[in-house]
Amino acid sequence: MALELIVVMNGIFSLLFFTINSFIGLKIAYKYRAYRDKILLYVGFVWIGMGKPWLASSVSFIVLLLTGIVISAFLYIVLNFVLISMVVIVWFIAVNSLISLSGYKVVFPLFSLCVIIFDVFIFYFLFTEIEMLAVYVNPVDMDLGILLIVYLFINLVVFIVLGFLFAANSLRSENPEVKLKGKFLLLAFILYLLGAALHI
Repeated sequence: MALELIVVMNGIFSLLFFTINSFIGLKIAYKYRAYRDKILLYVGFVWIGMGKPWLASSVSFIVLLLTGIVISAFLYIVLNFVLISMVVIVWFIAVNSLISLSGYKVVFPLFSLCVIIFDVFIFYFLFTEIEMLAVYVNPVDMDLGILLIVYLFINLVVFIVLGFLFAANSLRSENPEVKLKGKFLLLAFILYLLGAALHI
């Protein structure tokens, strides 16, 4: 089947982003073998998880190219959105371990409870009324319902705020190398925010 340019571009971008993100995440996690620091595993997992919103588009694009078949809405939503909050929860734990967040003992349980409630509703609609969550607009992209939009927005805000706090802490370091990494992290989170906002 002939694919529209927007479908091809969306698929290629999603595939590249997810692949590069996963490679970086695996590389970070692999350093655990040398340093035996579980934070490296957390950050590696989170870095891979950052690409989760582009996973379904990547899989859908590959399947479409190979078979001409569009993956089911159920599979698309599972790949992209189900339990995405776990990534943010692990990120919360990792950042707190690194910089000791103020109010962590209050904010973390509240956030966890909030996203668990969202996850319950997502699972419910996934098996009962999937159109409430999202509908296809083209073979590799879906138009999200309000529940998923709010869910992603909450996770995105928390993820980015934590990222900015982590980057800001690095920028305050006396170590020039750490400070430089902080600048790159800040830029990375800004770019991710822009990309995620456009994706939502």
